[in-house]
Amino acid sequence: MRLLRASLYALCWVSLVTAQSSGLVNVDDSSIFSESNLAGIQYGGRTPWQHLSADTNLFYKGTHSLNEDLGSQIWFSFRGTGITYYASQDPGFGAVSISLDGADATEVFWVNSGTELLFQQRIWSVNGLKPGDHTIVIAKNNVNSPWIGLDFFSVTPVAGSNIRPAIYGPGASNVTEGAVLVDSHQNDIIYSPAGDWRSYAAAVNDSVQTMFFGHNAYCSKNPGSSATFTFDGTAVWFFSDDSKYNSRVSIRVDDGEAELVETGTLSSGWVSQKLFWSVSGLDRGKHTVTITHAGMLNDYACVDFLMYLPSSASPPPPPSPRKSSVPVGAIVGGVVAGVFGLVVVIALAIVYTRRQSSQASPETAASRAKDKTKQVDPEYSATSLEYTPRPMSVQGGGGGSIAPTTWSGPTYKGHPEIQH
Repeated sequence: MRLLRASLYALCWVSLVTAQSSGLVNVDDSSIFSESNLAGIQYGGRTPWQHLSADTNLFYKGTHSLNEDLGSQIWFSFRGTGITYYASQDPGFGAVSISLDGADATEVFWVNSGTELLFQQRIWSVNGLKPGDHTIVIAKNNVNSPWIGLDFFSVTPVAGSNIRPAIYGPGASNVTEGAVLVDSHQNDIIYSPAGDWRSYAAAVNDSVQTMFFGHNAYCSKNPGSSATFTFDGTAVWFFSDDSKYNSRVSIRVDDGEAELVETGTLSSGWVSQKLFWSVSGLDRGKHTVTITHAGMLNDYACVDFLMYLPSSASPPPPPSPRKSSVPVGAIVGGVVAGVFGLVVVIALAIVYTRRQSSQASPETAASRAKDKTKQVDPEYSATSLEYTPRPMSVQGGGGGSIAPTTWSGPTYKGHPEIQH
């Protein structure tokens, strides 16, 4: 777990995502998920992906990613109304399986009848989507296809050039920048009873293509089993998958009231890396979040990953105004002294006035007395002192995550099968 800088994340995202004059936003295959690019493309499979470089006249921006292994996958989430998938085509036959928003997969086939590799080919596209977050998973599940590849995605944004999703993946905009990612397999998460929880991965031969973060998640089918995570921070986010086989979970922070969260909101389909619950504004310091299976036996309660905002990334609240008080005895003494002084001043004024009257010359016809006018005291005015409370705010900088792990092991179809 490492804390990341928001400025570095933003710089990387901008450099790898290009807005076109047509209004489309191109995302190059080199925009790979990393600790400085949380919303980047995730590549998964049994073997590492090859990320190739070539002339920009061949590949878009001179790069192309591919994998020859059966079961390899690409996961990407975006905010928009359409997306087009571009890749190279080898001579001969090619095929991929594509799921959008967890729907049944579309099997895409093509034939390159020539003898040369074709570059920047439009493989598949969709438009007219509901404005908002979407996910796409592309998999190699055909043994006759030589490989699965990606040159770039072209996304139709909702507005402007911002295609960052709100609730999907580690780069979700609903997560405060500076948050640290904790994958489901890390020792920081305590699963209890340990025997109730297993590591699972999605099968590429399923009717729906799904990919957990890091290619696996921890799930339990037994009500009452729990996952506990202790962190030093001010906010925490819970990500899981969503399918009709999933269970309701109960989530509690420290000794607070538990909240029930439904992670099986879809009547059909299957999506992963979805933000289901979060809490922010916690006091700086250590907290414990507990996620408990609160559904039916054999329904799945899963942890894909968690994210939390460290206390170090949250500035301390501003100090409260200091209050001072004056002793009551001092107040009483001051009042008495003031009254006494006022009496003395009035007495002296009376004596002075009488003396002046006795010394004044009498008024005569030749010497008229000066007209006396009344001076009205000016209207009283005072500066208005108003106190405006300033709300406390918590702001973090940076971003955080860990790199996805290379997956290996059996898979499951339709619903989880244990990964040994």
